Amino acid sequence: MVQKGVGDKELNTLEKAVKSKLEEILKSTLEVLVIPAFEMLCKAIFEQVNSTFQKGIAYHTVFVQKQFEFVHSPLVFALRFHQFNIDNDTRH
Repeated sequence: MVQKGVGDKELNTLEKAVKSKLEEILKSTLEVLVIPAFEMLCKAIFEQVNSTFQKGIAYHTVFVQKQFEFVHSPLVFALRFHQFNIDNDTRH
């Protein structure tokens, strides 16, 4: 009986030592490998999203500028003025 109790105590001590060492290795692995890799992945994803967003904004800005120029061009103004006069003439 006494030897079994001593063996259990040694087993518990060994279990705690192994558990502590495994936790240390896991923490070290996370700090050295996993976290930096995850940060690089997040950075790459952000750069892709940002690039796509910047291209989209640039495209939209050019599109809106062209629309604005088209709507406010002298030719469009003259055509609208002419259409307005035709519409008024046909109503009266």
